[in-house]
Amino acid sequence: MVLLRQNIKKGNMQYFFPQYDGAAVLPVSVIQHTIPKTVELIYLSTRLSDIETHAVELFLQKNPAYTGCLFGRNGKQQGTHFSYRLFVDHEYIDRINTDGFIVSSVHESFSVTAAVTSTVNHEEHISDTWDYLYNKWLPGSMYRYAGAHNEDFELQYYEEYLYKNRSTVPYRLKLYLPVIRRDDYSKLLLTQYHANFLVCREHGRNAEKTASEKIIRYISEYFPYAMTSPTELLRIRNGEFCTCGVRISEQLSINSESCN
Repeated sequence: MVLLRQNIKKGNMQYFFPQYDGAAVLPVSVIQHTIPKTVELIYLSTRLSDIETHAVELFLQKNPAYTGCLFGRNGKQQGTHFSYRLFVDHEYIDRINTDGFIVSSVHESFSVTAAVTSTVNHEEHISDTWDYLYNKWLPGSMYRYAGAHNEDFELQYYEEYLYKNRSTVPYRLKLYLPVIRRDDYSKLLLTQYHANFLVCREHGRNAEKTASEKIIRYISEYFPYAMTSPTELLRIRNGEFCTCGVRISEQLSINSESCN
């Protein structure tokens, strides 16, 4: 047995405990993202299937020299037509061909906190990725969808199309889901803390029982008065090893020879 006088220090931090117990199918990052000033173009079609693909391809065909950012999201049905909303960089407003689109409005630049992941440009993969992000990753994260009960333009989901120069078909998409932290998420607040503990470290099946018994036996033999008032206990588990201890006064003198 080895008994040590140990200092423990903690900084002010917050730790969140993940409630999601499924497999991490796709990497998801929560970042602060800035959307530049954009012009909204509305694409109408009598068919809902592949409407976003047709909208993006038409725009890139009409504007082969376009190199700005390109975002999109579903729009509201207008009569017998379905709609898809494209958002193009406002810097190109005087250089883009908008044939086949309705020029709707201009949106100022804004920043938003969003859960972000990416996928290849294939309708089935895109659908599966949105399903994972919204129905699997989000419920087990510390966040909720910011646009669930809010119609603000900045808080709605959107897609960013990644394409190579003069290509009419994006090769990949980034999916952005604006989020805010949940109020009901379990969290632990650690504040700055300094204390002295007398500890014993053991390993094996009964490591905790053995370590705690040795601590109590040692304290009872050498410092019986130290246990006459309530004190703080320490337990650290690491695989087969377990460290147990009791908080002691800084003035308590430990004889190193008696600790072996």
